[in-house]
Amino acid sequence: MLPLLDMEPSNVPDYSRHSTLPVRVVRSRTRTPTLENVNADSPRLHPRRHPEDDELLDAYSRAVVQAVEAVGPSVVRVELNRGGGSGVVFTPDGLVLTNNHVVDAAERFNVLLPDGRSLRADLVGRDADTDLAVVRIDASAGPPLAWATLGDSSAVRVGQVAIAIGNPYGFNHSVTT
Repeated sequence: MLPLLDMEPSNVPDYSRHSTLPVRVVRSRTRTPTLENVNADSPRLHPRRHPEDDELLDAYSRAVVQAVEAVGPSVVRVELNRGGGSGVVFTPDGLVLTNNHVVDAAERFNVLLPDGRSLRADLVGRDADTDLAVVRIDASAGPPLAWATLGDSSAVRVGQVAIAIGNPYGFNHSVTT
């Protein structure tokens, strides 16, 4: 058991209603509150699921996989001496959209493509207020670039699911929903 906090038992929040937590808070008036491991086979960790839930999760998973397959080949890593970030090729001639904070103090740097090519990049423009920057790569010597079509942000509604695909810390095709 691990000590939770040095708190009076009456001040420890009651998390028992959260059935999906992998730990349980034990409250006692005679000892310090502790966390206990809950058996992984516990019914609390595996609540009864409905078939409709599985169908919805499968449809959601398919949508995420399709988005990754469609856009993933155009996601690049912007490499600088002090680190880097992600970007996306959005034109067939090599314009890359990235964040301004990624290229903040640089004029020239490299872009690593999913096929392993590392290409020299030049800053085209940046906007600190929106944290966006555009860089250009010259990939004319190799196979054609995969590129993504930008969507219409005015069609996005608050609450819609967003999928972020990138290369944080050099991890290729990291996906967050």
